[in-house]
Amino acid sequence: MGLPHQLKNRELPARATVSLIFLAHRRRGLGHPLLCRVKAAPSAMDSAGKDARSTSKAEHASRRREIDYLYTPGKKTFHILLRMKDKPGAFSGVLAQVAKKVNLQATRAYVDGDAAVFSGFAEALSSDETAESLEKAIMSATNAISCVITPDSRGVLVDPYHVGFENSFGDAVLMIPSHALCHMFDQMSKIFGSGCEVMLFYEGESVGEAEGAQVVAKLGKDLARKTPGLLKIVTAAGWGDATFLGPITPSGAVIRLEDCFECSSEEQVRQSCAFMKGAFAGAMKRILDTEVKCEETKCRFKGDPHCEFTLGFGQA
Repeated sequence: MGLPHQLKNRELPARATVSLIFLAHRRRGLGHPLLCRVKAAPSAMDSAGKDARSTSKAEHASRRREIDYLYTPGKKTFHILLRMKDKPGAFSGVLAQVAKKVNLQATRAYVDGDAAVFSGFAEALSSDETAESLEKAIMSATNAISCVITPDSRGVLVDPYHVGFENSFGDAVLMIPSHALCHMFDQMSKIFGSGCEVMLFYEGESVGEAEGAQVVAKLGKDLARKTPGLLKIVTAAGWGDATFLGPITPSGAVIRLEDCFECSSEEQVRQSCAFMKGAFAGAMKRILDTEVKCEETKCRFKGDPHCEFTLGFGQA
């Protein structure tokens, strides 16, 4: 990953004039778990109607929170981009220099070559704080290499240096709210009727095959087939909390999917999670190198507390 040129050349950018746009984007690394602010998943609700399709399980892991802009009218905020030596204690040394100057709002960190990069939003604790004084404080830390501070513009502050997300396979990833994707599926169903379920299945199968092929290419077929924990890639990607129920046998497997994004829609225009059914079938097809039949036997659209998918291996 190339570092932003402002950080390489140590240029301090002028006060930003911000346009809020949605970018197709790339950024290596999704953030260090200790440096990312998280939003806990809401509690589970009962299994009827809308509540059965609601976000579930306060006892499960929290979601990563990715914040790429802030709107804080009446407050002075800064975006900090810091390159530092990749050494133990490097970041704590920086924190010690800025602890009395700013309150960090949302941060991420990743390794770039032989250095570590920190990026985050910060709220000034004093109205007199300036970008120049904050940069000076940060650069006084022993392990700091270079730093760029961007002040807000009329209360709006956007991360001006990162141009998106990148997954573990190096693919650019678009961030879109799950409710927006569900709305898209609902609109398709209204236009195409029952044919939408077939379309969504094949679209999901295509996505699953592509993901499965990447896993095999990276890990090899033998390791991919012996690592059921890879199913948690689905969970980490925010599609739902996926778990195998019981062992994976030569003839098939059962996957439970809680908090499935596809049936979180408040509308009752679709009857099943056809996209996820296709995705599981396609992924397992590539990993196992065999035909896979997938049926959704439980679904929150039908009032069940979670979704379940039964996969049959070697079946067309």
